[in-house]
Amino acid sequence: MPAPPVQIEYFSDVHCPYAYLTSYRLRQIMPEYQGRIELVFRALSLEYVNRQSTPKSILDNETPLLLLAEPEIPYAPWHAPLTEWPVTMWPAFEAIGCAARQSAVAAADLDWAIREAFFAESRCISMRHVLFDLAGQTGLEMDRFAADFDGGVAKQAVADDARRG
Repeated sequence: MPAPPVQIEYFSDVHCPYAYLTSYRLRQIMPEYQGRIELVFRALSLEYVNRQSTPKSILDNETPLLLLAEPEIPYAPWHAPLTEWPVTMWPAFEAIGCAARQSAVAAADLDWAIREAFFAESRCISMRHVLFDLAGQTGLEMDRFAADFDGGVAKQAVADDARRG
């Protein structure tokens, strides 16, 4: 019988440019380790740690560096109205936690979809309808996802991760 996969905890904030770069690279190499390594996504909520949201100006300075490191990474400067800039990432973390209740693969797929929606599509990833759209696109079982998300089942795990991270 094969050994169970080694679990690697990956603490990151969904709107951190450096975590986006790391996620991009992990998605490229993980197929080689399928069945041997499992990524466990953990919420490193900078808003929880810093007790404030991350200003857009900080990300505007950091994010273009992604293209220097990975020219093919999906990215476009924020082009939605500033009123759609997400001031909290907490719902996105909870959505990933709800996806993880379905599978580690589901969590990885939704995590990536959320990051790409933010960095490449200028979508407000703090909005329920955006998160549900992304969850549906990644193939999650939506009745279960909706019940978990609306029931707040991942909230405590997100807070615990943020404290640990």
